[in-house]
Amino acid sequence: MFKRILLSLAGAALLSVSAKAQNNYGCFTPMHKATTLFGIQLTPGVPFLSHQNNYGNPKLNSKPSFKCGIGVNLGFLVSNKDVIQIEANYQPMGNKYSGTTYKGPLERDVNLVYWSIPVLYKHYFFNDELVESVSADKPGKLKWYIEGGPYVAMLASVDVKNTINGQSVTIQEATATESGSNTTVQDVGDPQQLYLKNDWGFQLGCGLDIALMEGLYINLGMRGIAGLKDINPEKFRAKDPQGNYKPTQNGMVGARLGLQMRF
Repeated sequence: MFKRILLSLAGAALLSVSAKAQNNYGCFTPMHKATTLFGIQLTPGVPFLSHQNNYGNPKLNSKPSFKCGIGVNLGFLVSNKDVIQIEANYQPMGNKYSGTTYKGPLERDVNLVYWSIPVLYKHYFFNDELVESVSADKPGKLKWYIEGGPYVAMLASVDVKNTINGQSVTIQEATATESGSNTTVQDVGDPQQLYLKNDWGFQLGCGLDIALMEGLYINLGMRGIAGLKDINPEKFRAKDPQGNYKPTQNGMVGARLGLQMRF
């Protein structure tokens, strides 16, 4: 009798643990109730540097350029329609510029590459509950979202090309005037000296997820990056001929193309 009671209690305990695991999204969780997201994304777009620093010389004119980043993301559902998403992105930035020097027309191509880590809050707009409803995963189901949050970025590489009359020149030659060389950049030997090693700012986006099957989505959206930090080192913050200085900040307007799974 006592043995039967123990076996009954053990069976009840196992059923309780199993039910609890399902309620808390444990190892028996159906795919439509999974609460962790993982994905990859491409971020093609048009980056720019606000107020490109010309080291005391007249302002250069910007020319749009196209660049594409790549990254991975990890998200955690904090409610039925809200996600905290962390990304790690390889993000090219920079821009092309043109101007005039006393030696002839100047072309400058600034290429900056960052390792960027955004932390985003993402909110979905749709009738079905993301966690509880199987219909939320039907093929072709659309889920609209907005996202936003801060990012920090570390400079991975710098490449600055200057040409006058089609001939490659150094930054010293590109910024020299008839009266002599530009003292602001006279000691620059490596273009990495011209930019700070880190950046931070804010990232915003919107778009939609398209379900391919239960737990697998295509992400299509728009994305904007706004740097809030002057990336010019203190020693290179030279005023223009009018006596003004404006900070150089990263920015980008582009798209987000991704593939994401929920598990």
